[in-house]
Amino acid sequence: MFDQPDLKGTFQLNLIIDKEWVGVTNEPCTSISTEFPEEVGIAFPNINQNEVYHVFGKTPELSSYLFVVIAGRYECVTAEEKYGDMELRLFSRRSLFTFAKE
Repeated sequence: MFDQPDLKGTFQLNLIIDKEWVGVTNEPCTSISTEFPEEVGIAFPNINQNEVYHVFGKTPELSSYLFVVIAGRYECVTAEEKYGDMELRLFSRRSLFTFAKE
């Protein structure tokens, strides 16, 4: 893949991840389910009992190097104040979460 700052696109991601994990992309998660939506079910017939299906919103146009996908055993701290209408969050590995809260 190459990147050129003047070439931009929109991104929308769906993740299948472990129930214990957190999934994060540039846009908020719009739904979490233990079943696939009907239109997706043909390609993926079932979800393991330890997995969930996350649907994320579509990004505005942005360069591909700014698109983020994070999945794993994370904890989240949410700031009390917002930046405009944007919620500010910090994700940390669970083993380091006590330091993130400080």
